[in-house]
Amino acid sequence: MAQTEMTVKKIKESFPETDIEIIPKATYGDIASDTPLSQLGGRGAFVSEFERMLIQGDIDIAVHSAKDLPVQLAEGTVVGAVLERGNPRDVLVMRKGTAPEDFHDRSFIIGTGSQRRRAGFGQIYNNAEFRELRGNVGTRLAKLEAGEYDGIILAAAGLERLGLMNDSRFVFTELPAEKLISAPCQGIIAVQCRKGGKCERLLNEVNHQETFFCFETERHFLKLINAGCNIPAGAFSQISGENISLTVTADSVKHFSGTSYIGERFSLAERLVEQL
Repeated sequence: MAQTEMTVKKIKESFPETDIEIIPKATYGDIASDTPLSQLGGRGAFVSEFERMLIQGDIDIAVHSAKDLPVQLAEGTVVGAVLERGNPRDVLVMRKGTAPEDFHDRSFIIGTGSQRRRAGFGQIYNNAEFRELRGNVGTRLAKLEAGEYDGIILAAAGLERLGLMNDSRFVFTELPAEKLISAPCQGIIAVQCRKGGKCERLLNEVNHQETFFCFETERHFLKLINAGCNIPAGAFSQISGENISLTVTADSVKHFSGTSYIGERFSLAERLVEQL
């Protein structure tokens, strides 16, 4: 909902006379909060209901966390816009007064449902043990506060958008990007619509082009490796002038990086996949 409100605000900045109605919808991925991500059937668990509503004309646009989008969108739909990327990094959250160093002589329990986070965090702290963690951000923080975990890993962008990074109950530590490569498209809000309609033209006006190039590049990497939720894949791209850099991993151990002209971004992803 926070991301939806950000999207509405962005549209209103360009089209102040537009009337927008927000229609909340719980997806299968939200409802089945006790089911591990690896058993939900892929990224579409958070998207398919919205795609059906788009195709049926019940809604005009759908707002997603871009990292939840399946590589193949529903036929007749397109991502018409992305908002400027937020913080792409992962954050270790622990109760106030605790730190990873407190567990140097014993294992500590980390909550996450992400295979990528498990693999990458395990490279940083080899005494970490992992337990499944599902639910929205508030639910996850409540479980941490109740002592079910010693720490949990969350996306920095989500915490910042909810205004939670200053919550005095917890300590927030951004994890090193060179050790834990972000999930492809992490921190990006994607806005999906029907292809070829008025909404696509409207969204084109609010699209953040630089972020969209990164969005396309990282999704192309996902397509090339045929990745679902069971592969600890990471990809992060940045643009500087006319160039784009990309770092990728498929096991959180071997990382490969490269740079090319923006116009050759897909070829760059292909070269790095060959190295992987």
